[in-house]
Amino acid sequence: MNVEDKDVEIQLNSLPELAVYLQEQEDKTGEIARLRTYPVKKTSEENLFVVGYGCGTKLCSGLELVKVTDGRTEGLHMPSGLFINSITSEDQSRAIFQFGSSEGGMVTRSYIAAVDLRTLSKIPFESSEMESLYSEHPLVPITEVLWTGSKTIKLKVADVAATDFSSLEQWYASDSQKVKEVLIELSDR
Repeated sequence: MNVEDKDVEIQLNSLPELAVYLQEQEDKTGEIARLRTYPVKKTSEENLFVVGYGCGTKLCSGLELVKVTDGRTEGLHMPSGLFINSITSEDQSRAIFQFGSSEGGMVTRSYIAAVDLRTLSKIPFESSEMESLYSEHPLVPITEVLWTGSKTIKLKVADVAATDFSSLEQWYASDSQKVKEVLIELSDR
């Protein structure tokens, strides 16, 4: 697999969703060439990246967070969508992943996932309401994602009264895209 113009060897059996997807494809070689990779973090010991598969213009049908350490591959299946970016915490042990879904190339709704990079496990939000609004499915545009502490995330999100396509299309067309700040606390687990 090519990540940042370098070949990275992965153990496909460690990524069951991706392995099943590739098994179902008639042109496996062509589909492997279509995989999208997005680097997250690279050290001398490990390589961390997101693999997108089954990607079109609106979303990827599957996304895997992949960690390769000393030839060993680990993966975490992520929600479907388009990878937008990732932001690692100051101590590099956690990351926030931002994904989106494009509607007609005019409206992109976003959502995030917080991940413990040491264990490759999702970190739940303290508030189930916040998790429902910003982590379970794309709802509104998220314009900025920041770590403000080891357990706190600050989002800037579209400040709209409704989340239907027309309302979001008007928000995108506006000269002054009004946003609001949202603070999310992560669980200690």
